[in-house]
Amino acid sequence: MLEWDMWFNDYYTWCDGAEVGKFDVQNAATHEVGHILGLSNVNNIDFDDNTMYYTTSFIEIKKRTLEDGDKAGAQYLYPEYNVPTVSILAPADNSNPDLYSYIDVWATSSVSGGSITEGMFKVTSKNDFSYDSGWDSMGYDGGIWYDSRYTGTHEGYFCATVRTKSNNGIYGYDVHTIYLSPD
Repeated sequence: MLEWDMWFNDYYTWCDGAEVGKFDVQNAATHEVGHILGLSNVNNIDFDDNTMYYTTSFIEIKKRTLEDGDKAGAQYLYPEYNVPTVSILAPADNSNPDLYSYIDVWATSSVSGGSITEGMFKVTSKNDFSYDSGWDSMGYDGGIWYDSRYTGTHEGYFCATVRTKSNNGIYGYDVHTIYLSPD
């Protein structure tokens, strides 16, 4: 979903807060946003304080935030995964590799509660985005992700980026700035 609209009909009288004979806009909007996220109505009276309870009433403002049941539903639909930690070991940040040479790239990566399934590397020009090498797959040996890149004739400041992917499809990144000089 890229876009959605929410309309409040003219059948009810709306307000911002608790007013006699009126429905709170934020109370209703929070419930409807729950549907956009995939949460269903709850019909069990034991959960009448939950935002996703199927009905609301005049002057009710207690459903402006998510309750434990609402949060559990969202957590079920959208489990939280840890972001991989990536550390570039080489090239050093702010290093000056020579033009027409090979840069060795080494990095480590780990993720709590998962495993790393992929390592990628690319070089991009830092200031004007005129150069982007594209992502290359990295090799893996003994806990180190590695790659080697020929610098060619590109002089200036570049970002050396390593990206790893966890088995849950979450990416982690580390970036070092390098300056490619003719000396």
